[in-house]
Amino acid sequence: MDEAVLAWVALFALGLGALAILVWCFHTTVQAHMRAEALLREQLTPAELEQLNRFGYLRVASQLTSGREFEIPVRGSIMVSQDGKPLMRLCIRPADLLPGREAVLAHKIHIEAAEEDYMRRANVMWHAPARAPELV
Repeated sequence: MDEAVLAWVALFALGLGALAILVWCFHTTVQAHMRAEALLREQLTPAELEQLNRFGYLRVASQLTSGREFEIPVRGSIMVSQDGKPLMRLCIRPADLLPGREAVLAHKIHIEAAEEDYMRRANVMWHAPARAPELV
């Protein structure tokens, strides 16, 4: 066989190998996303899942501060509101990359189980200015 034909055969074999790897990666990614969605359906209430599906975020009430809510988007920073008004924006991520919308569940569980720890670990990206006391 001539060298040019051998080179084309080798390139074809490399291309097939690369294609097989891409197909495998895509398949495992799809499976991970499917498992993440199943976990969300298992752990969230129907109302929470509807909110996440409809608006792209999940609101979680603070267990430490009355009137405080954490708005957890599928991607991006966490908005914290107090009595319906924006209070601060947080940057906090799970240590490992999680598939699909599983990170939303990780934030929810962390807030509900250990809100003080969650706040200590988060970076405050923005905080509402302090209001001046009102004059009577």
